[in-house]
Amino acid sequence: MRKLNLFGLICLLVTGLWGCGSSKSAVHFANPAQKPEAVAAKAPTNPVDEVIAGARQHYFLGERELNLGHLEKAKLEFDASLDVLMKYQSDHEPDSRIEAVVDELEEKVFQHEMAALKAGNSS
Repeated sequence: MRKLNLFGLICLLVTGLWGCGSSKSAVHFANPAQKPEAVAAKAPTNPVDEVIAGARQHYFLGERELNLGHLEKAKLEFDASLDVLMKYQSDHEPDSRIEAVVDELEEKVFQHEMAALKAGNSS
């Protein structure tokens, strides 16, 4: 019984201390001379740029997984990169920038698939 009370007291103490932390977080900039407005200006500002950035993020994750030898995970990320773009195109008017990125990523994924097939056939 005494161990249970000690355990409960420790849990309450830890929970209480955790809740006492400051909720403010510090903002750190890589370049101190750079103003926050300049950092915000680099972020994608329109939906097309955001969709393209999201698709490229999936593609690069796919390349990372491929390099690690995780073929199924790589395929899922490559598929997700194209799915993001295709979903946007199905919900919006066609956009030439989206179409260009679709073509680019399809070609890159195709090249990865051909390299994997070639490597599989030579073993």
